[in-house]
Amino acid sequence: MGFLMDLIERRYSLADMDRDMDLAVYPPETQAGVQVNESNALDYPDVFACVRVISEDVGSLPFVLYRRLGDKGRERASDHPLYSILHDAPNPEMTAMTFRETLTGHLNTWGNAYAEIQLDDHLRVIGLWPLRPDRTIPFRDAAKRLKYKIRLPGGKDVVLDAGRVFHIPAFGFNGLYGYSPIAKARGAIGLAMAAEKFGSKTFANNARPGMYFSHPSEMSPDAQENFRKSWEEKHLGLDNAQRLAILEEGLEIKTVGFPPEDIQFLETRKFQRTQICAIFRMKPHKIADLSDATYSNIEHQGVEYTIDTIRPWAIRWEQTVALKLLDTRERQEYYAEHLIDALLRGDSKSRAEALAIQRSWGALSADEWRELENRNPLPDGEGQTYLSPTNMTVVGSPQQPEGGRTVLPQLVPVYGPVGNRSSRASRKAGAEKRLLIARSFRKVFNDAAGRMVKREVRKLLSEAKRQDPMSFRSFAREYYEAHRAMFREFMEPAFASLAEAVQAQAATEAGGFAGMTRALNECLDYHIERVAERHCNGAYNTLVAALTKEGRAADDLLYDLMVEELEDWPETVPAALTTWETVRTTGLISKATYFTNEVRRLEWVELDGNRYCKQLDEMVIDLGSRCEGSTFVDRDSEIEYEGRSSDVFTPSWNVTTPPLWNGCECMVAAVKD
Repeated sequence: MGFLMDLIERRYSLADMDRDMDLAVYPPETQAGVQVNESNALDYPDVFACVRVISEDVGSLPFVLYRRLGDKGRERASDHPLYSILHDAPNPEMTAMTFRETLTGHLNTWGNAYAEIQLDDHLRVIGLWPLRPDRTIPFRDAAKRLKYKIRLPGGKDVVLDAGRVFHIPAFGFNGLYGYSPIAKARGAIGLAMAAEKFGSKTFANNARPGMYFSHPSEMSPDAQENFRKSWEEKHLGLDNAQRLAILEEGLEIKTVGFPPEDIQFLETRKFQRTQICAIFRMKPHKIADLSDATYSNIEHQGVEYTIDTIRPWAIRWEQTVALKLLDTRERQEYYAEHLIDALLRGDSKSRAEALAIQRSWGALSADEWRELENRNPLPDGEGQTYLSPTNMTVVGSPQQPEGGRTVLPQLVPVYGPVGNRSSRASRKAGAEKRLLIARSFRKVFNDAAGRMVKREVRKLLSEAKRQDPMSFRSFAREYYEAHRAMFREFMEPAFASLAEAVQAQAATEAGGFAGMTRALNECLDYHIERVAERHCNGAYNTLVAALTKEGRAADDLLYDLMVEELEDWPETVPAALTTWETVRTTGLISKATYFTNEVRRLEWVELDGNRYCKQLDEMVIDLGSRCEGSTFVDRDSEIEYEGRSSDVFTPSWNVTTPPLWNGCECMVAAVKD
């Protein structure tokens, strides 16, 4: 032990620890006049919800002991005695979830979790038994060795060596114990409990402020006490609300105090909930506070909760297992880890798309994919192979010709023709791969567009508060004229990343080089500018339409009108832009890549099952130019469904690439001679 720790231990004795434990059990009153300790804090709903959610989530995660396989790889060490203790049951009376849920709850209240390590005659771990944190005291003996004193229910004290106690400390570990979150935040929790108590008292008094009675003459003490008791029995409490009161002898009722809204009662309770969530690093939506949650951000908040809230507790568990339950030799071979990916799963469609990309690029075998989805392997080892993209090669790797002489790679196209790439089946296969790429970028597009639109809405509402309709219209025109630069700031990284991924796949199909050339970047830049222009013009026109809507009274408040108009923008605008542009940008970059690689004909590949898209399936046109080119359907032309002139679709733009409608997932493909 270092010199500094020696000084600390001399100052902090076992008697000091006893004093601190007494303070935890019998805490002083907070400034709000409420006593708060680790036990009664759980009586407050927000504290209970935070502790319960974290404890249940950590306890429900599979906790697996792994064996390292040489320099890389691993396998489940199911033959090790500790495996079943962590994964199944730590003792005959508790499941693994109950045990880890209990100890994680202790961590989030007392700041420490303790369990007795049960050993067999060969000093192997055969069980773990929880110890009460309010009855367990870590200390150092005269020889500076760490010990634990456990006070049994009958009052007897038992001292265990450090090797017999599984101890997880929370934040603030000083060599003996971690800080109690409840003790450190006693004032904030006390204020929340006081606000709840105030509300209860208010309703117990028929939801009325304090009152007093005025009598024209003096009343004796006995008369006052008799009247008080009679009044409380007949008129206090919700069961006695609205009962008729009869006042005699000139008595008058007078009220004193102020209503709850004057002391911001509801705002106080809401603010204290936010503070309690901050204590536990809890996302409010996890405890049923959805005031700041939206459809577009709820999944990202869930990911943040997993990373920021659950992950630190999981790591504490994993490292304490290594320190306390594995010896020095075993740590070189074994380690415990939570399967935390279960909390990071998105919806089934997004998860399938992500796994499909990993499968296509050789990161997953079919059996590994099936295992992640809790399915059995394919028979006869069929699912153990990995796919390998034909366009990939190791940079600088030598190639070995038949003559045996090693040569360096020549400057030849990385993507060469493989088989009959001009067949209909191969063109559709390439289109399906690019569709998977487009889908995988939708979250990126939606997130970037969502942040941009939220900034737009905040600015528009801020101006609507202080301007009249005419000046607001002028402001909106100037704002959206300058808004294109902000559009590029938010959206250009998403467009560029999608373009790079699509270009690599399109180059594979065309038999050319991968990489964004100057010409391709110019096409992308031109496209982004046009999308920014359409977004800004569309937003401005929508605002003007709202200001000039028929039936709108001239004295309608501008701010209220804008709140109504802009309420859905943060969800609807990013969603529409995402579904449209991921497909359209994929088509434009694919077409430009084909043009660069001397492909001059383009085919429409229907992939979404839409009846009008099916009319365009296998239609082939000349490619035209790199960035614009020929059209599949001219503006205002009619697409008839199965030849029925009464059932037509008329696009209001020249359709040079998909989508045909917002939601269309068709693709284009290169037709090579």
